[in-house]
Amino acid sequence: MHIVHRDVKPENMLLESWRPIRDNTLKLVDFGLSSKCAPGCQMRQCAGTPEFISPEAISGRYDAQTDLWSCGVSMYVLLCGYTPFFGDTEAGVFAAVRRGNFSFAASEWANITDNAKDLLRLLLKMNPRERCTAEEALNHLWLGQRAPGASGTLQKTVSNLRAKSARKKCKQSEANAFMEVRGVLSDVTQWANSLLPDTLLWKEDDPKTQCCGRKPNQKSYWI
Repeated sequence: MHIVHRDVKPENMLLESWRPIRDNTLKLVDFGLSSKCAPGCQMRQCAGTPEFISPEAISGRYDAQTDLWSCGVSMYVLLCGYTPFFGDTEAGVFAAVRRGNFSFAASEWANITDNAKDLLRLLLKMNPRERCTAEEALNHLWLGQRAPGASGTLQKTVSNLRAKSARKKCKQSEANAFMEVRGVLSDVTQWANSLLPDTLLWKEDDPKTQCCGRKPNQKSYWI
């Protein structure tokens, strides 16, 4: 059907059941941003989550290979607990993605096999034509033999993922609190304006309005 998901990330991956991972099935969910893209065609609209979006999607000319980049970023996150491309702002994240620099130097990567790192390099190729396809990724040794050579648990990675989840929940709580306060202020403003609809805060000869940066013909009301 040639569907491009456009928002592949760990948050949109669910296990089918509570069974052990070897006996389970991974499902990709949330197709709200997905779109059909016939072979040889390209899409133009930049869509997706900044940390997982491909460089060609940022530029606005991309095809199904954009999802393979997002798979690579997701794999990177699941192996170490943080994204390979980050910044303080969305523009900063996009700049990091366009540079395409990532590293395996941190301590989290000490126990990750070379086969896993090789697949990541293939998925995170800047040029989508050089990037491995979905079929090539599935046939890669690391997936075909279920992470050969891997041993032990990734405790540091788990700790990083838990810390990331806690930060996200904190930001969401702050955002919800802000929206609640904003809603209350909006209600109070409407109530006050209904009581004093014609009370002007600004007067043409009032020097105080100049301090507020209001223009001569701009009116304001008490709230």
